[in-house]
Amino acid sequence: MFPFEMVSFTDAEFDLITTTVGRWAQRNHVEVESALGEAAMKYAVALVSRGLNSDEAIAARLNELLGSREKPPSTKSA
Repeated sequence: MFPFEMVSFTDAEFDLITTTVGRWAQRNHVEVESALGEAAMKYAVALVSRGLNSDEAIAARLNELLGSREKPPSTKSA
């Protein structure tokens, strides 16, 4: 499931990838082991290998590439 280049990541980078994809998947109601979840993992690996090191930046890019299914917070009028 994971590209071979995952082996060259530091523990911190590996944690960044897995944590960010896990959170992105949860927010977007996507199973990590689904086709969309696997695509998110592959994109995250590519983004980190190119130097992106912010979970927010990676998640934002995943939303751009794969779409966001996250519901915006509801605003209640007084």
